[in-house]
Amino acid sequence: MKKAISLFTALLFLSLSLFAVSDAQPFIEKVNASIENMGLSWKAGFKDAFLDIYGEGISTVEEMGRVLNQYIFIEKELEIGRAMGSRLTTTDDMLMSSLQIIEPLTDITVPTFYRLEPIRDQYLYGSCWAFGTVAAFESALAVQTLGKREIGVGNTDNTYDFSERWVGFHNINWSLYQWNNWYYGFYLQDHDRLNGGNAYFAHYNDIRYGMIEEKNAPYSDIFLSNLEGLPLPATAWTAPRTYSTRTAIAPTPRTGVFETRDEYVNNIKNLLYNYGSLTVSYTVLDDFNGYERGIYTPTATEVGGGHCVTLVGWVAAEDLDKVVLGGKLNPGALTIVDDPISELKYYDPTVEATRTATEFWIIKNSWGYAWGDGGYFVMPIISEEDFDNGWFPNWQIEYNHMYVPLFDRLELHEADSLDINGDGVVNATDYQFLVSLIGTTNPAGDIAYPKDGKVTYEDVSTWVFLYNARY
Repeated sequence: MKKAISLFTALLFLSLSLFAVSDAQPFIEKVNASIENMGLSWKAGFKDAFLDIYGEGISTVEEMGRVLNQYIFIEKELEIGRAMGSRLTTTDDMLMSSLQIIEPLTDITVPTFYRLEPIRDQYLYGSCWAFGTVAAFESALAVQTLGKREIGVGNTDNTYDFSERWVGFHNINWSLYQWNNWYYGFYLQDHDRLNGGNAYFAHYNDIRYGMIEEKNAPYSDIFLSNLEGLPLPATAWTAPRTYSTRTAIAPTPRTGVFETRDEYVNNIKNLLYNYGSLTVSYTVLDDFNGYERGIYTPTATEVGGGHCVTLVGWVAAEDLDKVVLGGKLNPGALTIVDDPISELKYYDPTVEATRTATEFWIIKNSWGYAWGDGGYFVMPIISEEDFDNGWFPNWQIEYNHMYVPLFDRLELHEADSLDINGDGVVNATDYQFLVSLIGTTNPAGDIAYPKDGKVTYEDVSTWVFLYNARY
C-alpha cells in the first residue's frame, strides 16, 4: 500500500511539472520562430528543472512573468526632493545625499571582463529588487575590502552571502509613497514586503540598516509559501551587521549627464571593474522569460513587467565564442555563441530600426541555475545611434540608473595626510584651508573614498571623520 501511494505521488508531481505551465511549449515555439524569421542570435527554451519550481501553481508563461518581474520604476528618482529631512521621517534629500557620481580616472580598454558570481533563486516572489541589491553588495564588499578586483574573482567563491529577506523586511510602504506627491515632498515608511521594490531605496538601507548574513534570516524558510509578512527569525535581530557608507550611481544617459556614448560606457566599466557588480533594471518584454542562450534582443514590443538583475561584466564580439557562462553545474555547457563574429546586426522592433553591436553586457539573473545560460544572459550595450538619438530602448539596462555600494574605512586612508596646508601641524586651519580648496583639483585635498581628482564636500566630511578617529 505504501509503495502504491508513493508511486501515485510521484506520478502526480510529474503531471504537475508537465502541465503546470500549459502554454510553455507553444510559447517557446512561437518565440523561436520569430527569432529565426528576424535572423537574431539567441535561442528560447525552458529547462525541466526550471519549470519544476517556477511552474508550481502557475498556469501560463504570462502569469509567471507577472510573478517574477515586479520591479517598481521611479521615474523621478534623481530629481531633487522638495522635502527637507526630519529626525522622525525619511525623505528624499536623505536618499539623495547617499549617492555619489564617480568620475573615471582612466579609460577601461580591456575587451572582455566578467565575474561569474553565484546565482541565487527568488522563487515565486517578485523579489528581484532585493536579489539585485544584495548581489551588488556582496560583490562590492569582496572587491573593495578583500581586493578581489580581477577578472573571475569578486564574490565568485561565495565569500559573502547576505539575506534578501532582510532587505525585503525593510521595503517601503508603496501605498503611502504613491499617495504622496513628488512635487510637494514625500515621506517613506518601512513595510515588510518582498513583492515589488526599487534599488534606489534598498541601497539607502544598506547604509541605514546594513546587511546580515543569509543564515540569520534564510530565504529557504519562506520560498515554498509566497506569503508576505512572515516574521523574521530571532537570529536576525542579534546578528552582526555589515554597512556600506555610500552608493555610487551611474545615472541613465536620459539625464543628460554624459555627452558621448563612450564616456557613459567607460563610466559603467570603471564602476564594475574597480568597485564591483552593479544593480541594474529594465523593462521586460514578453519574449525575455524564455531566454536560454545567445545574445538577447527582442522579437516583439509587448511589456511584461519590470525586472532587477546584476551586471557582472562585458564581452567583446570576438570573444563571444570563447566565453562559457553555464559551466558551474554543467561541464558540457556551450559558449555564448557557436561561431566567431566581429559584430552583431539585429532589428529592434521597439525603435523600428536595425542596430549594430560590437560589445555586450553579461548579466546575472535570480531565477536559479536552470534558467537561461546557467542563470546568466547577454544583451548588447547601447548603440551609438540610440545614444545620439536619445531613444534609449527600455528593454536595455541603460534606460535606468545603476548602483554599486561603497565601503569607506580607516585603513583606506593610511596614506592620507590631514595636514592640508603643509605647515606640519594638524589643526582647524587645515580644515579651513580644505574648505577653501572646494572646486579645485589640488591633490592635497582629495582625501575622500573613492578619490575623484577634485576637492568636494565629501573630502571635508572625510577630514572630520579621520580627525575624530586619529586625535
